[in-house]
Amino acid sequence: MPKKDYKKKILLIGPHNPNKIRIGQYLSPPLGIYRIASYLENKKLAKVDVVDPTLDYQETIDKLSSRKYNLIGHSVLHPTLKGDLELMWKAHKLSPNSLQIAGGQGAYFNSEEILTKTPIKRIVKGLGESVFEKIIKENFKLEALNDFCIKKGVLDAESIKNFDKNWFKKISMDMDFNKIPYQKYWGFMGSKYNKKHLDAMKNQGMLKTIRLMVSNYCPLGCTHCTSTNFLKGQKVTFLEPEEIVFMMNKSKKSHPDTQAFYFNDDNFLMMGKNKISRLCEIIKKENIKENKMFQGRVDEIGKESLQEMSDAGFRIGFYGVETFSNRLAGGIRKRKGNVDYGNIAKKTIEDTLDVGMMAQFSLMFYLPDSEEKDLETTIENSIDLMGKGAKVTIFPYVEAYSGAKIIDNHELTYKEFEIEGNHFRISDLVLPNEKNIRKLAKESLILREKLNKEKRWKKYGGKVPQPVDSLNLFKATYKILGKSVSKIEKMLKSY
Repeated sequence: MPKKDYKKKILLIGPHNPNKIRIGQYLSPPLGIYRIASYLENKKLAKVDVVDPTLDYQETIDKLSSRKYNLIGHSVLHPTLKGDLELMWKAHKLSPNSLQIAGGQGAYFNSEEILTKTPIKRIVKGLGESVFEKIIKENFKLEALNDFCIKKGVLDAESIKNFDKNWFKKISMDMDFNKIPYQKYWGFMGSKYNKKHLDAMKNQGMLKTIRLMVSNYCPLGCTHCTSTNFLKGQKVTFLEPEEIVFMMNKSKKSHPDTQAFYFNDDNFLMMGKNKISRLCEIIKKENIKENKMFQGRVDEIGKESLQEMSDAGFRIGFYGVETFSNRLAGGIRKRKGNVDYGNIAKKTIEDTLDVGMMAQFSLMFYLPDSEEKDLETTIENSIDLMGKGAKVTIFPYVEAYSGAKIIDNHELTYKEFEIEGNHFRISDLVLPNEKNIRKLAKESLILREKLNKEKRWKKYGGKVPQPVDSLNLFKATYKILGKSVSKIEKMLKSY
């Protein structure tokens, strides 16, 4: 075991979103870099500080101003890319002698621009624990890692340490939850959503949530997804049910006020029916009363498993439905073969509601191949399900994440900006192909904003809850198309 040496100090910075959160979104700790921090400290390789600039920007600046770090690592996402790039330069000015590297999907898929237009010296592809360990052991001499570069400046974590499921399980279960300031996150969210918001979103008892990652990634290849390509080629690994419960108990011991656990994997349900059943049995046996939530696909769960999950205290299921149109679902690889995806999605959501859980599903409303009939199919199914108690999260357009397959085949919009004299042009949104749908999308979003500002929503303090925002987009779309909005208006009156 290496000798403990706190002369080696590392700062890990989470993604920076200066715009904070959008309607219905919850800010949560950057678990990936907290796992790296735990790994390095458990091996006594370095003292590691973690900061989240979205939660507390001033703390980030204060840490950088101390100039005490050998290495600064940035976790980068595509949606936060501009804020992350600005922080790279801020870090360089405040702590010029610190070596800076970056990782995450946003860094890897924009590696060429980041390496040529920022002070970042290396980009990490894959799980970063082994890369940080290697850099420290080589005394921060990056030339010693050149053999592990898959292209100029990009380090391949898997070539340093081949992915091993037992190693992944160990670094996951060794997470030091005492390092994670959940109370700060819970306080922040409490200041954003009042009781009326939580009631409308059916999120009472869910504010003090601990998110857990119990698998490495999802390999199913949806065309709008970046993460499916980031770790492509690795074997999918899930923690065993006993290991998952160990993490639940460990995190709760560090944070006794926890109200809920959220299994935040891209596809939690991919662990399969047998493991889900065993997990539920152990949860009940150990009397873990906190609420539970999961995220998964509608085509990978049946009513029997949903009932078991409900009996074990699962209260919300989040599903990435994206569309109820079979044609569109096939285009984005949500639909497998010739199955009736729209009906499968609807039945799974109904089954979730039937067993006593709340079902929340996401939509990418104006998919690039959308036609008017597709929009109507999605609206009618969504309204029907919302009338039965489901909730909807809407992304009006597909967000054009670098590294996603969908951005290669359609027209995009871009964000352009200057940082320290360097010009950046970053993909933003995927536009509908048909001109009439593109026009409808633009006009409906303008009208939605007007509807969201109606006097009747003042009781929510100027920020409408997510169900109202979703219904107002449906209403705006139908009004422009000249269709009846009576069913939508009836639902809006309930809020």
